[in-house]
Amino acid sequence: MLDSKVDALAIPEIEIPVWEKLEKIAIHECGERLVPLSLSDELVCYPAYYKMGVKYAVQECFVRESVFEKLLAVARSLPDNFRLVVLDGWRPIHVQEYLYEMLINQLKRAPIHSGKSLSELSLIARTLVSPPSTDANCPSPHQTGGSVDVTLCDRDGRLLDMGTQFDENSLRSWSCAL
Repeated sequence: MLDSKVDALAIPEIEIPVWEKLEKIAIHECGERLVPLSLSDELVCYPAYYKMGVKYAVQECFVRESVFEKLLAVARSLPDNFRLVVLDGWRPIHVQEYLYEMLINQLKRAPIHSGKSLSELSLIARTLVSPPSTDANCPSPHQTGGSVDVTLCDRDGRLLDMGTQFDENSLRSWSCAL
């Protein structure tokens, strides 16, 4: 067991992606079907947005078949007293729109961002939520079923403290936060 943050491995900081470059990478439909995760005994399926009452959220977590296989591999690699919890996978565009707009509105109200343009706020928002997209060549990752939000719980189903709340809008949510 780690006694302090000093004992933990340092998580490297990552650069904010250049979105214009990423959006030029064509995405091609792979033909994989979406798989409902609640049918697996090895994963805990907790559709967070549905449970939170987000309009249009679905009461199941769906992911592409290859993502499902990778999630199973991760779940099987965990120590016996931990379980992998899937909070979200594929989501409808209306849910993506809601999450993105909600974050933009939170950023607009935050004193630290006063005076920032919508373009600047959009760059900040994209570090946490992808903008919704109707472009088949550049969809939002969750709209493809190829992206997934996960956490861990103990064997009794108690969620582990990961340092932030699910979807927390703070610097502590960044990958390099300790």
